[in-house]
Amino acid sequence: LILLERLFAQVRESSILIIATCRRNASVLANEKFAETSIIHLNPLSDQEISTLSNSMLGDFGDQSEVSSYLQNQTGGNPFLLVEMVDALAYRTGQLYDIENTEIPNFIQENGFELVTEFKLEQLPENDHPLLILAAIAGRDLDLQLLSTLSNDNIDTWIMNCANASIIEFQENRWRFSHDQLREGLLYTLTVAEKKTLYRRVAEAIEVNYPN
Repeated sequence: LILLERLFAQVRESSILIIATCRRNASVLANEKFAETSIIHLNPLSDQEISTLSNSMLGDFGDQSEVSSYLQNQTGGNPFLLVEMVDALAYRTGQLYDIENTEIPNFIQENGFELVTEFKLEQLPENDHPLLILAAIAGRDLDLQLLSTLSNDNIDTWIMNCANASIIEFQENRWRFSHDQLREGLLYTLTVAEKKTLYRRVAEAIEVNYPN
């Protein structure tokens, strides 16, 4: 918002269209600061819109009511998650056009984010997985100082690999998981014993970095 405020001050008399996005909880503040702006709320897709989108991406297979219901239940109508889910299904079947030949019962009972998590991990070098799990435990926003303590290597390459796999994104001057359900999907893969060990590692690293 600070950047927009400075930009608006410089171009206020110019014929320039500025388009920006923000989270819903920040839109009220944005409207207060920039009264002349128009706020457009992007709501989750409706059942009909999900059906239309899945049909456009998957053909007749995506037009089946079971598929539309599955995508609705797993994504809540979030367009980003819908695309991620279709990518994961394409990964599971081999290629996008092979989805039409997939039997619905083969995936309809599966947790969608288990599919997405599996798909994302396949795009990431295996030696990057342990630090990714620790990052998921630490929270959605990445604490690079903390992660550097937890890693034996420079984390710059790890950050780029995760970003290239669309696992993390740079938002509001910090790296974060692209979606919290993706982070939760990573935690879901852990056993109780693994969680106990890894949560302890993260807690000890926090004590080292933030002793007070």
